[in-house]
Amino acid sequence: MEKDAGITDIEIESPGQFFLLIEAKRGWNLPGKAQLEKYACRKAFTANEKFPRKLIVLSECSREYARVHLAVKNIGSIEIAPISWKDVAMYQNQYRCGIQIARYCITCSSQRRGETAENIVVDILNKYRKQGEL
Repeated sequence: MEKDAGITDIEIESPGQFFLLIEAKRGWNLPGKAQLEKYACRKAFTANEKFPRKLIVLSECSREYARVHLAVKNIGSIEIAPISWKDVAMYQNQYRCGIQIARYCITCSSQRRGETAENIVVDILNKYRKQGEL
């Protein structure tokens, strides 16, 4: 660990492809400029500028609110990208629904020959909406 580089909450790296640092906050709190600069200056994060690097701020704030109230939008070439916990929940539900759609389509493909994939997807989306899961 680098001295004075701060402690990030989550780091996701695929060497040679991308590097994400995620700073998670509770409530409507947002990190300050000094905290974000510490993370953005880490050697591991700045070592290779050829692949995408992003510093993600995860909080209760909507993206619109966070974009206005974050102390910085970029640090050098590194984008500061806000995302809300609500968005994470929505993506998780969409992912889960996507998996269910794929399973449903595979299961139904032999039973519903001649129907378009669009009709099958609409059916499953309607099912999840009725159950309150979307």
